[in-house]
Amino acid sequence: MDLLQSHVPTLQDLLEPAVMNQLEAACRIRWFQPDQLIHRRGDQTQGLSLIRQGHVNSSNVGLDGSMVSTSVLGPGQCFGEYTLFAGLPRTHDVIAIDSVELGNIAERTFFSLTDQYPQIVRALLTISLRRSYALLEFLDSLRRLPLEMRMAKLLLAQVRHLQEANRQNCIIHCNQEDLASTLGVTRISVSKVLARLEAGGLVKRGYRQITVTDATVLGDWVSARDQVVPLAPEN
Repeated sequence: MDLLQSHVPTLQDLLEPAVMNQLEAACRIRWFQPDQLIHRRGDQTQGLSLIRQGHVNSSNVGLDGSMVSTSVLGPGQCFGEYTLFAGLPRTHDVIAIDSVELGNIAERTFFSLTDQYPQIVRALLTISLRRSYALLEFLDSLRRLPLEMRMAKLLLAQVRHLQEANRQNCIIHCNQEDLASTLGVTRISVSKVLARLEAGGLVKRGYRQITVTDATVLGDWVSARDQVVPLAPEN
């Protein structure tokens, strides 16, 4: 689960069905088996990839063999737009987690489509800026706040994304490994922090899920400890 990008819209969310159909019709479909490499860091191949089925993991492996997972993307999400608009190389290894059906749109085909349907560019710009916005917030928290606060803000953002009617007993489907990967810390550190938040009555731990007992209380807890002007909840 990608806790940083779960609130980012997909192309299907942003495009009219007729335009989305044109985009999908232009795809060259490829299938990947679990653990199969899709792209390698440094690859110069240009094109947009649409995930039609399955999930992919975007990660990098250090020279010492350690692997840091950056994000997990699933059906409806896309990647590779920066290779088209900026001519940049791939920044991560992208590996299939399960059976993946991937639609690839080559550079020439892509720009031919965007000439006909400029709303595609607007949709991709919206997606890219929403991703950048989330990452800027995350980097700010990383530089300023202790782990306990970073985790609380991450969980609170998920509650707001889920838009629970009463914002109580909101269940976030993730495990401690998801949190550890997103926050760049060990699973042991995550477990200790969750235990403290649970002792304070802010969350409850369960099997592959975390329940925020009351988002208003959690929001007040975060606001009382954060030293910047709070952002209004996203619509």
